[in-house]
Amino acid sequence: MKLLVLLVVFITAFELLSQNPTEYKDDFSRIVWNNWKSDNAVGEFLLNKEEGHDGKGALEIAVGKDNPSSGSFCFTKRFPVFPGRTYNAVVWVKVEGLDDSGHVTLGFQGLDKDGKFLGTPVIAARRYASVILDGWQRLILTFKVPNEGLWAKTGFLLCTLGIEKSSQGKVLFDDFEFFETK
Repeated sequence: MKLLVLLVVFITAFELLSQNPTEYKDDFSRIVWNNWKSDNAVGEFLLNKEEGHDGKGALEIAVGKDNPSSGSFCFTKRFPVFPGRTYNAVVWVKVEGLDDSGHVTLGFQGLDKDGKFLGTPVIAARRYASVILDGWQRLILTFKVPNEGLWAKTGFLLCTLGIEKSSQGKVLFDDFEFFETK
């Protein structure tokens, strides 16, 4: 019996150690992301428990009716990474009532090993609200972290899911994945 227990513990430990530590999935059934909005932005960050891409639960940014078109919002989460490696982020998005000029973004910014901004440019996939017409659409961003310049000091990628340039409406995010390309 002890041998069986040891075998199960060994197999479980091996499986956990063999998993890719940079692989992350989130169905947004709860909020484990942070958020940020520009000083002039008017709106809310919500957990929508009624809607979702594949089941109920999605992150929602509800743009307030008095939001200036220069107002920006995003959910944020940081992921450990290594320079020279390639990473992918995938998220499903749905928009309702956004200005046609508004765009939904999935972006990365470089942070050092202590989580401080490096001053790297934002790398992003953007889609105008006017082309996200029929329900849920997928945004994909693939990025190789350079191993030169400021990027060589990268310890984390700050991932952002956001909306810019809209004075009304809402955007939903669901079924997020982050993983390293092998």
